[in-house]
Amino acid sequence: MSDFDDNWHISGLPDLDAPVEAVPKQPFLQKMQQQQAAQPQYQAQQVVRPQYQAQQARPQYQTQQGRPQYQQPMYRAPYGGYAQSAMQSTYFAAERNANLVECNKLMKHFSAKSELYKNYEACYSEIRKRMDTNVAPLTFGIIVLAVAAFLIYYTFSSRHKDTILTYGIISAIITFIGASLVALFFILKFVNKKKLNEKFEELGKMSTELSLLYNGYSNCVLPPEYTDPKIIMKIQYLLASGRCINIGDSLKYLLSFGNSMRLINAERPLFNQVTSERFGGQTAFFNAVRFMNLR
Repeated sequence: MSDFDDNWHISGLPDLDAPVEAVPKQPFLQKMQQQQAAQPQYQAQQVVRPQYQAQQARPQYQTQQGRPQYQQPMYRAPYGGYAQSAMQSTYFAAERNANLVECNKLMKHFSAKSELYKNYEACYSEIRKRMDTNVAPLTFGIIVLAVAAFLIYYTFSSRHKDTILTYGIISAIITFIGASLVALFFILKFVNKKKLNEKFEELGKMSTELSLLYNGYSNCVLPPEYTDPKIIMKIQYLLASGRCINIGDSLKYLLSFGNSMRLINAERPLFNQVTSERFGGQTAFFNAVRFMNLR
């Protein structure tokens, strides 16, 4: 059996056969164990989620059967691309027919002088060509005379007396050619001026006839420059085909191609200026058919 000595050191061997006394449990630990034993263990409740079920489609609302409301039928417009009601279509058809009747009257009145319009345009085209004076003879004549003058100077300044005759003959020939070209320019200018006066006189007579023809049609819906039978025929075609419903729209349609309106506005002031100088301040009849792309 082990024991302590005087110095409080353990001495001897332990007695293995002696019974081991149980260590008394502390009251706090006993109380905790009792409480744990008394409390039930927590078990998570299994929540079964119901599967998603799609809602059944609601039945579509059905209107009560009754008399159907009246709806006007829709038609496509002859031009512009927008829908028209039957009333609008009837109105447009009536307007188009009325303009067709008016266009036929215009065609009957002005087509009687279609040859006059043609001659008038040919006369004005001839005037435009003769107004552009050709200066080529004058230019070449001056160049040739300059060459001849150089040869003459070289001939008389040369020390070789035996070449004076040869260079003198060549200089005379070149001088003659240059003088002839200059003289040709002035002759052509004189002839051209005389012919131009005749053409302007002819243009004035035809302009008076065309003005009387236009004034003979009371309340003409077209300006005088657009009364050429070629233009009226094109307007008549646009109305008959249904692409336009009145004469004004048809004319705008024709002027929208090939910069026709821009060319007419650019040419009219020049035409008025030239003709007013020739006819004592009064302008001639202006015809716009040559600036319109009529095919």
